[in-house]
Amino acid sequence: MSTLKHPGSEFIPSYRIGWIFPTACICALGALIGGSGRLWFAVDLCTVAPFMMQILLPIASPTPLIAVNFFLLSRITIRLGHCYSRLSPRWYMVVFPSIEVVALLVKVMGGWTATVATDHASAQRGAHIVLGGLLVQFVVAITYWCLTSDFFNTLRV
Repeated sequence: MSTLKHPGSEFIPSYRIGWIFPTACICALGALIGGSGRLWFAVDLCTVAPFMMQILLPIASPTPLIAVNFFLLSRITIRLGHCYSRLSPRWYMVVFPSIEVVALLVKVMGGWTATVATDHASAQRGAHIVLGGLLVQFVVAITYWCLTSDFFNTLRV
């Protein structure tokens, strides 16, 4: 019964978060297509499309799902009181998604550079750009996790 209730509750207008489930489905679809591109490229090494799919889609797919987490913490903070949080709900919706979008653009730019590279040095440069974007995303995720843990720990006390 609970399994049927939760996906259905996202479409109730009073919650106004009906976009979360489609966002998760789009992210999963992007990861699935990226994995399919990897399998396709393993079978046919001469085709460019699966090579691009296997690099760009797994890089870009998780970002909207992470943005959903930022949004949900902002909504929880509004609901339970921002006095328990180190940041205001608005900051959760402005700072973290902005940095996440910059990290996404850096990762996609690096993935594109690696994809269209004609020599090993250019491919290596693109891989390093992707790693830089992943590092930024990792630092943002750890900071977000620490702030979220602090919020729920303060709320519990």
